[in-house]
Amino acid sequence: MKEKVLYIELPEGANFRELRQIGDGVLGIVYETGQVANEAEKTKKAKKRKRTVEIPKPEPLFGGSEVYQKNGSPYWYCRIKGGRDEFMHLYTQDLTVEDVFYDFTGKRRCYFSYLYENLRDNFLEALENKPKSGYRWIPVCDPSLDEEGELQFVKDKKILTYISNIEWEEKMKVYSPENGSRISSKDTFFLLLLRWLKDGVATQEELAYTSNESPVYWNDEKLKNFGGLYKFVGSTGKLVRDSNKATDGFIIGWKYDRDNYNPNKFAKNISEVDRITFDGGNFSGKYIVGFLELEK
Repeated sequence: MKEKVLYIELPEGANFRELRQIGDGVLGIVYETGQVANEAEKTKKAKKRKRTVEIPKPEPLFGGSEVYQKNGSPYWYCRIKGGRDEFMHLYTQDLTVEDVFYDFTGKRRCYFSYLYENLRDNFLEALENKPKSGYRWIPVCDPSLDEEGELQFVKDKKILTYISNIEWEEKMKVYSPENGSRISSKDTFFLLLLRWLKDGVATQEELAYTSNESPVYWNDEKLKNFGGLYKFVGSTGKLVRDSNKATDGFIIGWKYDRDNYNPNKFAKNISEVDRITFDGGNFSGKYIVGFLELEK
């Protein structure tokens, strides 16, 4: 008689105990599932754990107030221009490739569609260009104009729009030269998104997908104070520079269409990017603002 072997694979984590004969031709395998249950419980508990975020206290901006925290946020803030304009410290020193591919529990992140892949690729490019200083300062709200026609960053003021990319660049350069003010880069923008992802402020889905589908993306009450910024998400598209190509820039977070800026139709997810040119290009839009950064 030819010998045959029947192989049976037990569930992952199961412990074999014994083999029992139940009847003619019927065998039973006794195993313990305690380890599986323990692992499931560990996973469940890991998901419930909240990440503890600790951002080192920075030095104040030149001519600024003492730095402070607020509303239980781990981020630091400073005011300049006599306390009128508020900025958030974007700490980047601890952002790494590990944060792109794993969450704080060690679970691997999946980038399974083109929107997720674009998010991942922009994260990785931003990390390659991460500032050596390890930080930037960014305004907590969109820009407007003061009585003298200069930039200010004050909540709930009429947002400045319909000026060209060249004008944005000039206005931001002279806003606070002592603090290295300038139009920001795509890298700074995506380091901000990675900061949020690392700290658990936002999920991959929220950054790469949900906002693209949500019918209330641009006026959602929950987005008014998101990630330590005021109406940053969903309010306007951000005009930024390309760190690797001096003639180019981008619009991030809004659909670019020269003939129609209807937010109901053209609101995009916060991480989607449209390329524009600064080389002789003259771009402006109703829902487009320059994104400012301070580097010292």
